[in-house]
Amino acid sequence: MTEHRIYRRLARRQKSPENRRILEQIAGDEKRHNEQWNLYTDEDAGHNLGFFKSKR
Repeated sequence: MTEHRIYRRLARRQKSPENRRILEQIAGDEKRHNEQWNLYTDEDAGHNLGFFKSKR
């Protein structure tokens, strides 16, 4: 789920509405991708954002 959160954070920092929309769409795609894998593996991959420190 790390990818979903990274794209969501990037979207929040975007000044361009078009870029924000695209990054939010990618975040949603990544979230659905994670949910699909959860069905196949029967476990949640979780997230690991320890390496991604926001300055905000």
